[in-house]
Amino acid sequence: MKGISNYRVLLKQLKIEDKYEDIHSGAKTKVVYLKKNPLNFEAMSFLRWPKEFDKVVQIDYEKMIEKYFISKIEILLEPMKKTSLLSGSSSASVNLFFGE
Repeated sequence: MKGISNYRVLLKQLKIEDKYEDIHSGAKTKVVYLKKNPLNFEAMSFLRWPKEFDKVVQIDYEKMIEKYFISKIEILLEPMKKTSLLSGSSSASVNLFFGE
């Protein structure tokens, strides 16, 4: 809900509400985490990313990768006691697959 609210606030602030579709109940939205910004928005939901948003907020790709990818892989590696694969050097990480 907060991401949708942030979307609407930014559309209104940039005076582009009529240019982009509003998000209605049941709509499949995309959610992104944002870097620190003047509006203190942590996340944003959207249907189609307005290019005008790029002037005000930036997507935090590192946080997105951590939340949606690394944390999920960590769940899979934990039972095998292989979570060190996520932080080790590439040659050491490969060896962890084959030995203790």
